[in-house]
Amino acid sequence: MNFLDLGKTRSGYLNALSQAGLQVAMFTDFEKVPKTAADTGRQFQMPGFAIEQADHTRNSAFWLFL
Repeated sequence: MNFLDLGKTRSGYLNALSQAGLQVAMFTDFEKVPKTAADTGRQFQMPGFAIEQADHTRNSAFWLFL
C-alpha cells in the first residue's frame, strides 16, 4: 500500500470515529500522559505502559488516546 492509499484508509477510520462522537489525540509530551490517562477514567494501566518505566523518547514513541 502506498502513502496515498494509507492516508485515504486512515482518513476513513478517523471520519468513522468522529461520526461516532469520538476523537483521537496523539501526544509526544510524555509529561501530559499520566493526567490524560487518569482523565479517561481508566482504573487500570498495564505495567508495560507506565510512563515512569518507559525508556522511549519523544523521537521514538507517541501515545494515542481515544
